[in-house]
Amino acid sequence: MILSVGCGGNKKYPHSSLGDVNIDLEFPVVEIRNFIRADAHFLPFRRKIFSEVRAIHVAEHLDDPLFFLREAARVCNGKILIVVPHFLSWSAYADSTHKWVFIGGRFCKNVWFMRFLAKLLPIRIRRIREKFFKYVLKRKESVVIEF
Repeated sequence: MILSVGCGGNKKYPHSSLGDVNIDLEFPVVEIRNFIRADAHFLPFRRKIFSEVRAIHVAEHLDDPLFFLREAARVCNGKILIVVPHFLSWSAYADSTHKWVFIGGRFCKNVWFMRFLAKLLPIRIRRIREKFFKYVLKRKESVVIEF
């Protein structure tokens, strides 16, 4: 069985990544089968019940992503798939709900001044910066972490 964490609050969620069981803290905006309203920090399942746990663009929103990873490891007996924004991606800092960025193999607090600068920078500088990031990333916006 596959557990998909954080699938309900966004219309743009890729439905191809939905699992056999789907959880979110918010109720879904579209109907999702086998939906359970639950906190990712406290997964309401027995140990080692899922063969895979997926969290697509979820960990950067959590209060404690490492606590979530421990919970995911507790309920999973197979693969854990985490997708987070690349730390050089403009969207990693522009979204005010992102609390963390993944840099060099660990989660770091999303620094408030990066968000502040993103709002202050003139449009021309933003465009140059976005072009630079796209060049560096080669259009890669996310980091995939598998355990």
